[in-house]
Amino acid sequence: MAARGKRRRERGRLLRSEPCAYPYWVEYVERGRNLDFQAVDAVSGKPAGAAVRAAVARGITADS
Repeated sequence: MAARGKRRRERGRLLRSEPCAYPYWVEYVERGRNLDFQAVDAVSGKPAGAAVRAAVARGITADS
């Protein structure tokens, strides 16, 4: 059922899936003895959401 008058999204068969890149600015911030970061969408200038922050954090802390 559509919520608030919005139409349902049509779902079809996934034709292809491949990695892509999207630009983010990552700023490292020193907070006392800790190091934190802020991720900002480089296209819109808006702060990154929780999913993007989690992905960046995994990438930063991943073992090579």
